[in-house]
Amino acid sequence: MSKRFMQIIFLLLCSIIYSQGVIEYNKKIPVNFFISEESDKIFKNSEIEQINPEFTVQSYFFATDSTSLNTNFLDKNDYLIKDEKHYEGIKSLKNDKNYIIILHKFFYKHNGNEMCYINFIFKLENIDFTIPTNLSLIKKDNKWYIYQLGNQIELNEVLWRLKSCVLSDLINGNVSQNEDLNDILKKVWINNSLNISSLYDQLINWGDSDLNKFTLKENNDCSITKKEVEGIVTTTFLFDNVKIELLKNSQNKDLKKELGLELYKLDSRLTIKIGDKIYDIIKYKDGEIFKYKVLNSNKLLNPVEEFFFLFKNLDSVLLYNLFFQSINPNVNDKNYKIIYEKTRGQLNCLNSSKLYSLFKSNNIHFSEYKIN
Repeated sequence: MSKRFMQIIFLLLCSIIYSQGVIEYNKKIPVNFFISEESDKIFKNSEIEQINPEFTVQSYFFATDSTSLNTNFLDKNDYLIKDEKHYEGIKSLKNDKNYIIILHKFFYKHNGNEMCYINFIFKLENIDFTIPTNLSLIKKDNKWYIYQLGNQIELNEVLWRLKSCVLSDLINGNVSQNEDLNDILKKVWINNSLNISSLYDQLINWGDSDLNKFTLKENNDCSITKKEVEGIVTTTFLFDNVKIELLKNSQNKDLKKELGLELYKLDSRLTIKIGDKIYDIIKYKDGEIFKYKVLNSNKLLNPVEEFFFLFKNLDSVLLYNLFFQSINPNVNDKNYKIIYEKTRGQLNCLNSSKLYSLFKSNNIHFSEYKIN
């Protein structure tokens, strides 16, 4: 097998990584986790429908032309064009010598959609090539498509690198016979759920001994307690869209009239979109007192409710600076620097849940930013 084809295979396995820098929040989600049998091998097949995650992996990896590869992506902009040498290489694979082994699957729901991370390795003839691949999938119209949510770096890394049985025990939250694993469990089970950020922090600081024991660095061998488990996981998601506006009265006369606030001084506006719902709130001043007007009747979801609470209780300039990643607008403001550093999420964006927790637990840093 040519070096060129091996490079193509490697790029195919490693190309599904995305990033987006907006505002993230933490959320508890129920998950179902499944460990596959190593004997369950997936071979090349020319006629495949994406009716389950395994078939989508099969369709994606063994696609022999750009049309069939493209059908696996929900967002066609995520599709990376391959040259004809790639497809010729796939066509030349011997069916009984080259195959996929599914390691584990992680099912959850987000914004009403069924989602899945599926982890697998590809066995090539005469080549010891066992780098795992983790694909993010979404179910639409009874078909599974490749679809990557933004800011899922930590969750993807954990599911990509940890051994299947380690993930099973951690998600299940059960005490293990492995004392080392129990020590990890104590650090990453927080508020009755597996905290992915805490687990990720453990993972990136492990030495070679722990990496060999708990990750797929060498193999996927370890004693399996349960092959199917349910659990609660805390991980991060992105608001679909967040807009923080600092309003100037001279430029918003029509808005004041529309809202019936002609006699008041507009301060700021927060607009949040999650799924098909939009949440909108205006902050204004009645003399020296800040007041608020919610502009829609959508029931507040927890991350939105937390953000509205912050908007009502904190100076909007602080939120604006944190949102736009202004690291230190005032070099002498030590409190701002502490708030900024403690509320960073993945890719250095603002995590509103961290900001909410910090404000509720340690108001001393917010003394000059609280209003009313």
